[in-house]
Amino acid sequence: MSGNFTRNVAVETNDPSHPREILICKGRIMEPVTLRPKRIYFRQASRTASGQKEKIVITPGDAGPLKLKLAPVESEFFEAELREIEAGKHYELEVTLKTPLPAKSVRTNLKLETGLEQTPYITILASATPRPHVVASPRRFSVPAKRNPDWRQTVRLQWDDDAPHKILSAASSDPGLKVTVIEEEGQQLIVLEVAENYEPRPGTKAVTIRTDDAEAPTVRVPVYLARKRPSPAARRAPAASLETDKPKTIKSGDRRAKARTTTPTRPKQPAPTRN
Repeated sequence: MSGNFTRNVAVETNDPSHPREILICKGRIMEPVTLRPKRIYFRQASRTASGQKEKIVITPGDAGPLKLKLAPVESEFFEAELREIEAGKHYELEVTLKTPLPAKSVRTNLKLETGLEQTPYITILASATPRPHVVASPRRFSVPAKRNPDWRQTVRLQWDDDAPHKILSAASSDPGLKVTVIEEEGQQLIVLEVAENYEPRPGTKAVTIRTDDAEAPTVRVPVYLARKRPSPAARRAPAASLETDKPKTIKSGDRRAKARTTTPTRPKQPAPTRN
């Protein structure tokens, strides 16, 4: 947290006319060093590509001029270089991602000496999240509710390296969904077709693809089936009702029903006449 802030403080007193007061406190948190951005983050980083770089601009905060010095980086996946643009006033920290990366996120803390008495050093978080090793494009099969007899959809696999990979086979979890592997212009494609008069079975649908990649021997691609919407005439039609001999239940809020179920009152007797 840094910069200006405002807080309300409730104070209870023994003054009957002012038993409770609210004090508004304003302040500013001093910042010895200004970082833009606050951290280094490689989003969807390539696991194999070289030359992936990110940069942070470092300027003085409230503690005066800086005299930065970068400590050795304690990570095999990051290397950093500190450049002085203007002495004591403007620095740039450039971080390079070292590949190959593992299949999980990596992180480290970069430590810099500041030359300030109040804050001798600062740490900057550097992290990287590699993109998946192999992904399907598009990420799922989408079967429309209304489709032409010759409808089909193709999906291809994209790897995050330059090594050649091959699709060995593909199979669907639903027999009504036909899957084949074809090759067009030197690229393998997975083709999904729907059988005639197809009736979906309950449960999740997916296509399982087998590859020769040891890191991703199988790839699962979900299948989305669109539901058929009822026609406007069917939506406007009233629901059918069955007449039964069962007595009708009377709702407690029905006044007319209450009137019918109340105990009948006796007819008024004529008043006696005096002789």
